[in-house]
Amino acid sequence: MQANMRFPILRAAALSALTLVACIPGAAHAQPMSFLVKGSGPTVYFNASSGKRYFFPNESVFKSWYMDYSTVAEVSDGQLASLPLAGNVTYRPGTVMVKITTDPRVYAVSRYGVLHWIPNETLAAQLYGADWNKKIVDVPDTFFTNYIIGYQLNTVTDFSPSQEMVMTQTPDDNIRTSNYLPPELPNNLPPNGNNPVLSLKISSSHAVQNQTVSVDVTVTSSTLPVAKIEINANGTSSPVQVCLNATNCTYSFVVQTAPLHTVYTATVYDMSGTKFTVPAGSEAVLDVSSASNQIQVGLSPQTVTVGGRVSYSSTITNPPVIQSHKVYAVIPGQTDAVLLKDCGTLNTCASSTPFYRTTYVYSQFTSGSQTYVSPEVLVMVTGGYAPRPTLTVAGHPQLNQVQLDVTAPFGEGIGFTTIVDGTKIDDRTLALCNSASCSIVIQVNVPGSVTAFTDVGGKEEPSNVVTVTPQ
Repeated sequence: MQANMRFPILRAAALSALTLVACIPGAAHAQPMSFLVKGSGPTVYFNASSGKRYFFPNESVFKSWYMDYSTVAEVSDGQLASLPLAGNVTYRPGTVMVKITTDPRVYAVSRYGVLHWIPNETLAAQLYGADWNKKIVDVPDTFFTNYIIGYQLNTVTDFSPSQEMVMTQTPDDNIRTSNYLPPELPNNLPPNGNNPVLSLKISSSHAVQNQTVSVDVTVTSSTLPVAKIEINANGTSSPVQVCLNATNCTYSFVVQTAPLHTVYTATVYDMSGTKFTVPAGSEAVLDVSSASNQIQVGLSPQTVTVGGRVSYSSTITNPPVIQSHKVYAVIPGQTDAVLLKDCGTLNTCASSTPFYRTTYVYSQFTSGSQTYVSPEVLVMVTGGYAPRPTLTVAGHPQLNQVQLDVTAPFGEGIGFTTIVDGTKIDDRTLALCNSASCSIVIQVNVPGSVTAFTDVGGKEEPSNVVTVTPQ
């Protein structure tokens, strides 16, 4: 069997949740046997001792468990179909750190697919060695739902990669039960007892000359007073902004030059003199492209009602060698631009899409080492509201458990739904859903609020807020 065996993409239907108790519906029937199998196709499965098969999402996951494919047994497609598909294999605990492309946080992987946030580079190096940054893998959003978020790591005593590997010799050792709950946070903190959370945001990651941009740093959960906040640009030693005795610091400026690429970081000092930095991957990035009259965007119509479809086109006149040509949408109040269409090296880029809120559309092309952008064109959306998900309490399966049902809005441009423990999209994630509806069961120990957010045309729309209480 060849080592370059292909692994097809599978859309995961499983849910990921910090306090997730069960997914609905239940599991399939079991059969004896336990080994690696494949049918006539290239996909490799782990056939667990329960008789259910588990899918390897890609070669990287497979290689975290096995060195090669020498132990894979080929069976008939009928035999393969007789083994119920129960889920996906996750990375072997202790072998790598993981992150998703839409979240800069890096996690250690422990048994049963429980993830633990590593808040800084120092701790990552202590756990995984000097080359720790080479042991991080990106997990697609669809497969990230196979993991559960556990407690944050504070010291090296909180987690042992080697011990995790010893406990999980095969994927069989890593299959969690439907009612599994991750362990609680160990009772230890950094030396001075402080563990602040640093949030670094930029008002716009895409800008043009003469536009005002703001970089904002907010410090929360600090048990000691904050003495100083520093905002730095491109790793220079001299900060561009310093704020004393405050938990919020803002650096506002007018973009003077183009093209421009700037990475902003932040450092916080508490009253004990302890230094805290924004974790790697959480930096704020600003890109300013050179405006060009060689590229223009056309829209028809420019005014629609909510969900109305707009045709757009981007044309490059007298184009040089085009290396990339893309069309983006910028929603007021949203930091990142939304990619509408990637036209590769074509000089004309055209399509249509529904719009749910007033939006600016622009295009850009890259030639050589330069990136050029068009003037922005406004799509005015009038009347009505963008569709939102619906969250309901469906029942109480057991004591202090609540079943929540989520129904996402239907229509074009509707994406993933995130269920959070709170009322803001940045609150703790309970589950991710990639279908029009889903059900989860959560453990409720104290009264709280739960909200669902659905990606509607590039912006997260909130559901109604549901109050949950223990019984």
